[in-house]
Amino acid sequence: MACSPRSAAAMKIARCMAWLARCSPAAIAAHYGGLLDALIVDAGDAGAAAGLSKPVFSTDTLMRSLEDRVRLARFVLDTVARLRAD
Repeated sequence: MACSPRSAAAMKIARCMAWLARCSPAAIAAHYGGLLDALIVDAGDAGAAAGLSKPVFSTDTLMRSLEDRVRLARFVLDTVARLRAD
Protein backbone atom coordinates (compact mmCIF):
# COMPACT_ATOMS: atom_id res chain seq x y z
CA MET A 1 0.00 0.00 0.00
CA ALA A 2 1.38 3.39 -0.98
CA CYS A 3 1.83 6.09 1.61
CA SER A 4 -0.47 9.04 1.12
CA PRO A 5 0.79 12.53 2.03
CA ARG A 6 -1.57 12.56 5.00
CA SER A 7 -0.41 9.25 6.40
CA ALA A 8 3.24 10.19 5.81
CA ALA A 9 2.77 13.38 7.81
CA ALA A 10 0.97 11.46 10.55
CA MET A 11 3.82 8.96 10.67
CA LYS A 12 6.37 11.78 11.04
CA ILE A 13 4.35 13.32 13.87
CA ALA A 14 4.00 9.95 15.58
CA ARG A 15 7.78 9.38 15.38
CA CYS A 16 8.44 12.84 16.82
CA MET A 17 5.98 12.25 19.65
CA ALA A 18 7.62 8.91 20.47
CA TRP A 19 11.04 10.58 20.47
CA LEU A 20 9.83 13.37 22.73
CA ALA A 21 8.37 10.88 25.17
CA ARG A 22 11.85 9.38 25.59
CA CYS A 23 13.55 12.76 26.12
CA SER A 24 13.25 13.12 29.85
CA PRO A 25 16.01 14.55 32.05
CA ALA A 26 16.60 11.03 33.39
CA ALA A 27 16.94 9.60 29.86
CA ILE A 28 19.37 12.35 28.87
CA ALA A 29 21.44 11.81 32.03
CA ALA A 30 21.50 8.05 31.43
CA HIS A 31 22.50 8.46 27.78
CA TYR A 32 25.30 10.98 28.38
CA GLY A 33 26.34 9.46 31.74
CA GLY A 34 30.01 10.16 32.32
CA LEU A 35 30.12 13.16 30.01
CA LEU A 36 27.95 15.31 32.30
CA ASP A 37 29.02 17.18 35.40
CA ALA A 38 25.53 18.60 35.82
CA LEU A 39 22.27 19.03 33.96
CA ILE A 40 20.43 22.27 33.21
CA VAL A 41 16.73 21.69 32.63
CA ASP A 42 13.70 23.82 31.98
CA ALA A 43 11.90 24.87 35.14
CA GLY A 44 8.89 22.87 33.99
CA ASP A 45 11.00 19.69 33.94
CA ALA A 46 12.63 20.19 37.34
CA GLY A 47 10.34 17.66 39.02
CA ALA A 48 11.20 15.02 36.44
CA ALA A 49 14.89 15.57 37.18
CA ALA A 50 14.56 14.92 40.91
CA GLY A 51 16.66 12.05 42.14
CA LEU A 52 19.33 12.16 39.44
CA SER A 53 22.88 11.41 40.54
CA LYS A 54 24.17 14.60 38.88
CA PRO A 55 23.47 18.14 40.14
CA VAL A 56 20.41 19.61 38.41
CA PHE A 57 19.84 23.33 37.83
CA SER A 58 16.58 24.64 36.47
CA THR A 59 15.58 27.84 34.72
CA ASP A 60 13.31 29.02 31.94
CA THR A 61 15.02 27.67 28.80
CA LEU A 62 12.57 28.93 26.18
CA MET A 63 14.29 31.65 24.17
CA ARG A 64 11.72 33.97 22.63
CA SER A 65 13.95 37.03 22.38
CA LEU A 66 17.55 38.19 22.44
CA GLU A 67 17.14 39.02 26.13
CA ASP A 68 16.03 35.43 26.79
CA ARG A 69 19.12 34.11 25.00
CA VAL A 70 21.40 36.39 26.99
CA ARG A 71 19.69 35.44 30.27
CA LEU A 72 20.03 31.72 29.55
CA ALA A 73 23.66 32.08 28.46
CA ARG A 74 24.46 33.95 31.69
CA PHE A 75 22.68 31.28 33.71
CA VAL A 76 24.74 28.54 32.04
CA LEU A 77 28.02 30.42 32.52
CA ASP A 78 27.20 31.21 36.17
CA THR A 79 26.30 27.56 36.75
CA VAL A 80 29.61 26.40 35.25
CA ALA A 81 31.49 28.90 37.42
CA ARG A 82 29.71 27.57 40.54
CA LEU A 83 30.53 23.98 39.61
CA ARG A 84 34.20 24.85 39.08
CA ALA A 85 34.36 26.65 42.42
CA ASP A 86 33.17 23.54 44.30
